[in-house]
Amino acid sequence: MRSKSQWHCYEVDTHSRQLSVSVGAAVLCLDKKGGSHYWPAKVEAVNPPKGKAVEGTYSILFCDGARKQVTRKWILVQEEEEFFTCKVCSPGHYT
Repeated sequence: MRSKSQWHCYEVDTHSRQLSVSVGAAVLCLDKKGGSHYWPAKVEAVNPPKGKAVEGTYSILFCDGARKQVTRKWILVQEEEEFFTCKVCSPGHYT
């Protein structure tokens, strides 16, 4: 039988009041700063803050195979209302 952590990819971070995202979670993620289109992606790693940074980063694998390090504000999860109303791109979108 699967453990509870295998079934749930999201937990509420009571300190920041955001859903924290776990490794393996399917998400939508911006591809660039100031962008308005989200891409299907998967969280490959959660990285702790470095140096004077306040928040950590997430290692993201996009559906086209590209990888990027992003902060939480670049990511949408299913529990967020915007997940269902945002603009979503597919790998052939810009070709």
